[in-house]
Amino acid sequence: MRTHTPLITLSQRQVAVVAVLTVLVLGTVGMLSPTAAVAATPGLAAGVDHTIGLKSNGTAVGVGSNFAGQTNVASLKSVVAISAHGYHTVALLSNGTVKVVGHNNDGQGNTSAWSNVKAVAGGGGHTVGLKTDGTVVAVGYNAYGQCNVSTWRDIIAIAAGGNHTVGLKRDGTVVATGQNPHGQCNVSEMRGIKAIACGITHTIGLRTDGTVVAVGANDSGQCNTSGLSGVKAIAGGGWHTVALKTDGTVVALGRNLEGQRNTGSWKSVTAVEGGSYHTVALTSAGKVLATGDNGKGQCNVSGWNLIAKTRPAIGTPVVPASAKVNRPFTVYGNLKPRHVAGTKVMRVYLQQRQANGTWKTRGYLPAKVTNYSTYSRYSASVRFLSASVGTWRIYASHSGDSRYAAAKSATSRTIRVTR
Repeated sequence: MRTHTPLITLSQRQVAVVAVLTVLVLGTVGMLSPTAAVAATPGLAAGVDHTIGLKSNGTAVGVGSNFAGQTNVASLKSVVAISAHGYHTVALLSNGTVKVVGHNNDGQGNTSAWSNVKAVAGGGGHTVGLKTDGTVVAVGYNAYGQCNVSTWRDIIAIAAGGNHTVGLKRDGTVVATGQNPHGQCNVSEMRGIKAIACGITHTIGLRTDGTVVAVGANDSGQCNTSGLSGVKAIAGGGWHTVALKTDGTVVALGRNLEGQRNTGSWKSVTAVEGGSYHTVALTSAGKVLATGDNGKGQCNVSGWNLIAKTRPAIGTPVVPASAKVNRPFTVYGNLKPRHVAGTKVMRVYLQQRQANGTWKTRGYLPAKVTNYSTYSRYSASVRFLSASVGTWRIYASHSGDSRYAAAKSATSRTIRVTR
């Protein structure tokens, strides 16, 4: 315990307050719920030569080629899933609608009428959406029938390649439509599948036992998956296949002329994605890794962190209804979610009621912040001196560090000071 000298020198009524920072014994405190915000699972998407990152706060970032506007994602909000393949980016919003930025030369961006969508996939020149009822919709280039999905039912996941579309059914079987010169749609024998992915001309299935099957073009060895095991997620690049293993490491098969398979040193990875000639991965810390072709800056992701810092709501301070002068009491409240320490300390502000009914701020006290598992506690011990008789109002603020916390508590508390 440390006692600080008075922080407030008041004229007029010569009011003074002494603050004593106190570590509190944990107790039950009413908390102000944080402002509602979209919580997204951080994710990645990769197109021909661009990369998109979905942050945990529902916003997105993008790097790489932007000639068609495919990385113009800064204005997107409430995003819960993203996908990319060609020169467009597809964003699923929390209300079940879909936004597309980038190329729309074949109508792949015409998704404004879609609703009740729960998953999206971007193909070379088409866009696919999985609806909550298990049906599928598609728009865009359809010369090979890649958008002919209207009869599909009981679908739980979708993927899109250059000119083909794949659907995973609830029973673990797979359906496909579109261009098939390399056999990329020959999926009828796939069984026990729990996840699917597409390259430009190949299709990948992850079995429930952690092994992988692939069909389609294999000119670079992208379908040589028979030796893979212990896999928990898959991704298709242009002519390569990426597998995330249960231990957080990554292996890749297929083309490596641009270094897109150089993933051997990656650790603690939670998600992977393949672009045409590059590979990206998300780590458990929210960092993003990339390897392969970087001619358009599509691998310039080293500064990204997709786990956004959440601004905690500042709970209304707990204050006694009355206090006597020269007798200390504790002001405390909670920050939820857990506070991330920043550049300024929490403050407890003191306002005195004037004769005309207005409130005058007399100063503030620094408050100690103690972190617990899911929330934080701010606290300050206050003692009013003899000249402080009257009615006071107290609220908490963190305006000096608004990147991490809301400006101030939604409400204040009033306390009557007597002798």
